[in-house]
Parts: sequence; C-alpha cells; structure tokens
Amino acid sequence: MYSLKTRSLFDKYHVSFERKQRFYRQDLTERSFDLECTTPHRLTVDGKQFEQHAWGELIKALFNYLFDAHPSKIRTATNFEAGWSKQPIITREKRTNAKQLASGLWVNCNHTALHSCWLIQDILDYFDIPLDSVEMIIKRPPAAEPIDLRISLKADVKKSFSLYLRNLGKEEDVAETIINNIERFLNPILASISKAYNDLFLFDSVQNYYNYEVKVAQWVNERTTFNDKNKQVLVRYLRYLREFYKCSDDVLD
Repeated sequence: MYSLKTRSLFDKYHVSFERKQRFYRQDLTERSFDLECTTPHRLTVDGKQFEQHAWGELIKALFNYLFDAHPSKIRTATNFEAGWSKQPIITREKRTNAKQLASGLWVNCNHTALHSCWLIQDILDYFDIPLDSVEMIIKRPPAAEPIDLRISLKADVKKSFSLYLRNLGKEEDVAETIINNIERFLNPILASISKAYNDLFLFDSVQNYYNYEVKVAQWVNERTTFNDKNKQVLVRYLRYLREFYKCSDDVLD
C-alpha cells in the first residue's frame, strides 16, 4: 500500500502508471539536467504518438514525421543547429553514429539522454511546434528518480515486503533480518552491476527484477566472499523478493 506521502510525491513529480510501472511526464518547456539513465516511453506531437524506447530511434522517427509534414524544411535542414553541440545535427553524408532519414539525410544520434531530450526540444522549436502542446513520458530507473520519492517509496515497499514475509509464517524479527541482509549484502552487489537499477526494493516490473536477480545470484555464487550456506540463504532472499513482486499488484496498490 502506497503511503499518503508517497502518493503526494507521485503527484508532485507527475508520475503515472502503466501496467503497474512508473513513468514520468517530462516538462519540455524547460531544460532538464537530471535525465541520466532515462529512456523515452511515449511522445505525443499533434496527436501523433511515438513509442520508440531508445532516444536515437525517437529522434529519427520525429524528424521523419516532421519532414513529411513540412517538406519545405528539408532543403535547409543542414542549417539546423543545436547551441549545446559543436557537431552538425543534420548532414547529407553518413557520419559515425548517424541514422538515415526517409529524406536521405542523416541525423547525428550520438548523444546522452540529457542532450537527446534537449535535441527533441530544439527539433520542435525548429518546426514551430509549441513545447507546451507536446506530451513526453519518460522512464526513470530507480537511480534517476527523485531522492525524496525513492526514500518514501522504499519505506513503503519494505513495509509491504515485511507483511508478505509474515504472511509466509516468518516472525517479525526474522522478516526484519531478511530485509536488513538484503540491504547490507545484496543491494551493494546490485549497485556494482547496474548504475541505473541499483536498489532491489525499487523495481516495478517482476520481469525486470528477475533479469537482475539472475545477475546478482550469479555474482553471489561465483564469489568466495560467502560460504555455501550463506550463498543459499542470500539466493533464497532474492527468490522471496521475486515472489513478492509477482503478487505486488495486490500488495502495492
């Protein structure tokens, strides 16, 4: 159950949910500086929805759509500039990391998430599309979510996970020990594996969790840091969390 504080933070940061996964509405009227590790989820321009989940593919699709709608812009497209980049954005010749557009032009897609979002803002400006008329929804992995929301959400998840463990017949102190050991031993391992998904208590997709569970379990089993008994215990804790996430539609609502 999400606490009132967490729900309030969802509203504050414009969080929406699709299939129980968290997504964020990105304000395109301002330059954001906290986009590291983010990926696009959906962009809506003039009622047209783009659902490319990689920044480069989204930039390519957006240019194709807008050049098709405004063909007169193609002739002068190589004059397009982004003030934050010293490299040309549109060229007539293929360059490294460039993607070819339907018009035959090439677009430079070698940008960070931050500059990719800025480029989308610049593209919209170039085509005279009001930024406040465009809706962008992005995915923020745990490392890219606001700190205060992460803290509140994590507290909610731990509370719900503790209840789940007690429903399995664990005593409250045992449940607390399991949670503390996940925090102490397993979360640092995950953080060493992934920069974006760095907290086992902040997943919103059981499939995504499972992908990282496998990596963490492999790390545990391959190291001599833990004896065989401890390895079995830690892997069991990971399994508890997976089963918890599977039923999170009921637990975290």
